[in-house]
Parts: sequence; structure tokens; C-alpha cells
Amino acid sequence: MRKQWTLLLFVMSSCSNSMDGDKVKKEQLTGRYVFQANLNDTIDVFSDGSYHNYTWFKGKLNQNSGTWIYDSIHGRVRFHNFSFLTDDFGHGTWDTKIKLKGTDPTFIYATDISGGYFLRVDSIDHSKK
Repeated sequence: MRKQWTLLLFVMSSCSNSMDGDKVKKEQLTGRYVFQANLNDTIDVFSDGSYHNYTWFKGKLNQNSGTWIYDSIHGRVRFHNFSFLTDDFGHGTWDTKIKLKGTDPTFIYATDISGGYFLRVDSIDHSKK
């Protein structure tokens, strides 16, 4: 019976950890991120807990803003009032895993497409104007 419990705990911890991202300091998350699959979609992440995302689509600037929260236990970021701007799903919460590329954090969009992540390209916390 003890071996069964050990196996069950191992399986449960393996499953939960596969969804975890890399742990970083919250300060490392601020900056500008660009989607690597198309180099058009951009997210500016500010230290005050807000973000602004935007993209050019069919000659028009699409944009929205909201707030973000860092889940330091699981290495994830939740963007509230988020929209991918070029789909018809509207706004919601995007819960993304953080993966480090060297020392730079990335926000994982999809693991099944090449370049399916947002790469931080600028570490400066831009002042909002």
C-alpha cells in the first residue's frame, strides 16, 4: 500500500509541475515583449501591474490594456482583460507560463508552433504617457 501512495504522489507532482513555468523575480518581467511567430504583436508590461498590447492587422492598429499578476509559486503570469486582438474571442484572462531563454523571460503562447512565444526585447519599464 505504501508503494501505491508513493507512486500516486509522484504522478500527481509530475502532472502539476509540467504546467509550472520558470521562476523569476517580478522586476524581471517588466519591459517590451514581441511575438516571435510574426514579429507584429507587442505587449508592454509595466511595473505598476498594468500592460498594453497592440498589433497592426490589415492596416489598422488594434490595441487593449489591462492588469497583470505574477504567480511566483508556479512561474506564470495572468493578464486580465486580455485580447489577442486578431481573433473573435473577445477579452478574458490569459494565463501564460514563463520560460527563460538565457536570462530573458518569455511568455509561452503555444508550444506546437515555431516561435510561439513572446520574447522580452527591452527591459526598460516605459513610462506611460
